[in-house]
Amino acid sequence: MVKLKWEDIFYEIGELKKEIRLIEKKTSKQKVFPINQSMKKALLEYLEYADKPSGDKYIFKLRQGGNSPLSVKMAWRIFKDIQDNVKLSTHIGTHSMRKTFCFMAWKQGVPIETLMKILNHGSQSVTKRYIGITQEEINDVYLNINL
Repeated sequence: MVKLKWEDIFYEIGELKKEIRLIEKKTSKQKVFPINQSMKKALLEYLEYADKPSGDKYIFKLRQGGNSPLSVKMAWRIFKDIQDNVKLSTHIGTHSMRKTFCFMAWKQGVPIETLMKILNHGSQSVTKRYIGITQEEINDVYLNINL
């Protein structure tokens, strides 16, 4: 995400695309992210505060350095600063967003098989471990479902 440019999400500034297409660094596969309503709202709000957005400029860029993208390491430092400033007892980082997204999707009923595909995992057990699903949470689902 740190290498996203305005042209990746807008046809023209103010007119959002329906989806974001990225090439995953690790797998070199294309990943498609539809832009939902909450993303749309956040992107349009961010656009209001952005410094002179235009198609070929990075969305998340360094303060100094012209049009240089924010590095993953710098993004991690920002998360670390947030963690320290709000005195979170748990570690957060750039990867936390990916895990949290999938955990919340699972809590809202998205099947593990779908999450496996999203995460490019080869087995359900890896996905469950990755997003922190415990056997106790699985048992709660079975115990609380009324058919």
